[in-house]
Amino acid sequence: MTRRSWTPTPPNSPPPVLGARVAADAVLPHLREGRGSLLFTGGGLALFPSPHYTSLSVGKAALRAYVQALHTHLAGTGVHATSVTIAGAIGGGKERFDPAVLAQAYLDLHHQPEDEWQHELLRD
Repeated sequence: MTRRSWTPTPPNSPPPVLGARVAADAVLPHLREGRGSLLFTGGGLALFPSPHYTSLSVGKAALRAYVQALHTHLAGTGVHATSVTIAGAIGGGKERFDPAVLAQAYLDLHHQPEDEWQHELLRD
């Protein structure tokens, strides 16, 4: 990263964060020359942790925090990092969770004007 120092993700990070970091590090050098998007998918357990799924809840919350920090870090670079937090069952019968509707939301995020970028799109 060239703008500011960026602290590496510790090797003992929750798997969702480590995977996101590896993906971002692989893609970012190719996006630096122009507009690009890093779109990550999170889940409702990031917002509503479950005592029955504590590890998964922590991983989702950590991914959400990582993407928020990455979004802030990349501000002004022409690269948009955001998470889509889906707090429901994809294809579960509700239109907002329909796969085609969600796919369109991702495409809309990619084409969104830079002055409208935000760190998260919440579907609940």
